[in-house]
This record gives sequence, structure tokens and C-alpha cells, in this order.
Amino acid sequence: FNATGANMEEGLVVALDTDRAAPYAVLETDEAYLDVVMRATRPRVVTLMNLSRDFLERGVRAKRLAALWRSTLATVDWPCTVVADADDALVAWAVRGHPDVVWVSGEDAFVDDAMICRDCFVRLDRGGAHQWRCPSCGFGRPEPQWVWREGAAEGPEGLTAMLRPIDHG
Repeated sequence: FNATGANMEEGLVVALDTDRAAPYAVLETDEAYLDVVMRATRPRVVTLMNLSRDFLERGVRAKRLAALWRSTLATVDWPCTVVADADDALVAWAVRGHPDVVWVSGEDAFVDDAMICRDCFVRLDRGGAHQWRCPSCGFGRPEPQWVWREGAAEGPEGLTAMLRPIDHG
């Protein structure tokens, strides 16, 4: 347990040191530390959600982070499933080419943030709030396997998981 919520190297070391015998760890890391943390922990699963809005408001270059994520995933030489946000074109570009991806959608629209194809530098066509596609190379929004709708995660073959808030009291 990481009581301070620190999501860089020191905080993650504290979290891992809390229970060295634990068979699993769920770590939330700062996006800029993904490469360092992945090399150190060799995760079986990594979840990559949005890069767009959060970083633009803080002045961090989201496109640089997408490139970092992409180069990090290119070095993964162990079995690792990536759970990735299909709605964010920057995330989809960063994950593109990884052999094991589960695409998810919270039905968020990142229209203002990822406006161009990172390969062609051509403006993405938008076919609605959740659809995007490059008219030059054809790279487009992946079809999500899981979609968040009205308090439920809808998955393959009609599988639905109702989620409810955790009572911390």
C-alpha cells in the first residue's frame, strides 16, 4: 500500500517493499516513468488510458509521452498484455504494433487533443465523438472489446460486468 500516492520511482519502491511476499502488485505510475517501471518490474499487464487532456493542462508534451510509450512497448520481450484506450488517438498510436492489446472505451471524446496522425501528420477525420481515422494511411480507432456504459462494462459475447462504488466507510 502506498499511502502517499507517490507514483514515481521512490513511491513505487515503498509500495513494493510494504509486502515483499505479495504474489501480485497493482502500481499506478507517472506516465513519464513508464519505461523505467516496466523494465524494473516486467509487468504481465499494463493499462494505458488517456494521454490527452491531463497533460495539456499541465503543460507536458503529450506527443512526447506517446512516443516514449511506443518505444517502451517496442522493447518488451516478455508476455505483456496492454489494456489501452481506443478513444485516444495518441494512446492508440503508442500501442499500435504491440502483439497483445485489449482495447477499451469509456466513450470519451479526445477531439481537441489528438488531431493529427502521428505517422502522416495529416488531420484525422472525425466521424462522430468516438470515431477517428487518418485519411492518408487509414490508421483509425480500434474496435474496443470492452465499453463502459451507464455503470457497466460491456465486453465480448454480451458479457456485462456491473460495477459499483467501493464503500470505504
